[in-house]
Amino acid sequence: MTGLRNANVTMGCRRNVDNAELCLCNDSDECNGRPRANNRQEVALPTVDCRNYVEAPFISPQSKETTCQANYCFFTQTHVSNFKGEMEMQTTANCGQLPQYSFDVQ
Repeated sequence: MTGLRNANVTMGCRRNVDNAELCLCNDSDECNGRPRANNRQEVALPTVDCRNYVEAPFISPQSKETTCQANYCFFTQTHVSNFKGEMEMQTTANCGQLPQYSFDVQ
């Protein structure tokens, strides 16, 4: 495996909430394309409840108690311009747009 700092990445297979699997190995090439070896480590990903909302001055208020389940929660704050050209803050919290691609390796 190249391109990642191997010391910070646990080798093995991880399965996310969408049942997608990603295997990392440093003993051979293309370990995702082969049947999993019995000795390959299973890496447990966390499963968490995330807040699921969008908040901005131009959006009707909604409950921040709505949740979704994922391996990781996403939170963003974006400066947006309103119709008068004034800057406003938009806050988004959710489980991510494509959870099938969420793993512990960035």
